[in-house]
Amino acid sequence: MSVRRKFDRGQEIRLLQGLTPTQRGTAGEQLFGACVTLSWAGDLELFKPLTDDDHTDVTAGRYGRVPALAMQVKTALTLDRQGLLDSH
Repeated sequence: MSVRRKFDRGQEIRLLQGLTPTQRGTAGEQLFGACVTLSWAGDLELFKPLTDDDHTDVTAGRYGRVPALAMQVKTALTLDRQGLLDSH
């Protein structure tokens, strides 16, 4: 799943100034979760801890099993050379 939109350099600056770092991070985590859920067809479940004291944003495990993987999601929004916005 790829979400891309055309912007010019001025629009990129205004776009990023409009979001707080927390909003960018939350959007990245949500997009990550959606992509994992869709690409694994529900066989991999993601869980979000209530606190972030140990820098774990998401834990993952196979459907019906105990989560076995802890992950920290980082979000960076940039324009590529064609002026398209990518979320990594």
